[in-house]
Amino acid sequence: MYKRIITSLIILICIGMIFWMLYPNIIYNTSDKKNSTPKTVSEIVQLRFGHDMPINSAQHIAAKRYADIINYKSEGKIKIVVFPDQQLGTDQQMIKMARNGQLAITIPPTSKMTTLIPEMQILDLPFLFLM
Repeated sequence: MYKRIITSLIILICIGMIFWMLYPNIIYNTSDKKNSTPKTVSEIVQLRFGHDMPINSAQHIAAKRYADIINYKSEGKIKIVVFPDQQLGTDQQMIKMARNGQLAITIPPTSKMTTLIPEMQILDLPFLFLM
């Protein structure tokens, strides 16, 4: 019984992740792109996105893609500036900055979040076997 439930959940999560990864590509690459007019500085919202991975990592490439999609979908009203490779500080410093409103987006490892939320340690378990 548990094995079927866990298998079903894993399949649903995989399908959801595939859809989540492909959906922005389908929307972003449409041929009817809108011509956006230049915005004034006061109309543009600029957000900072910090992470700890190097520029050539998949995480940074995804962050840049995310910033491009947000800029496109907001018609240039929202601009996300990505700071890779701990340019804004360590993971703990970026978490603190995000909590204080100095940083809009950060993606620290779950192990760094456990100092704030001890229950998140469950996510660091590599495998959970039910019998």
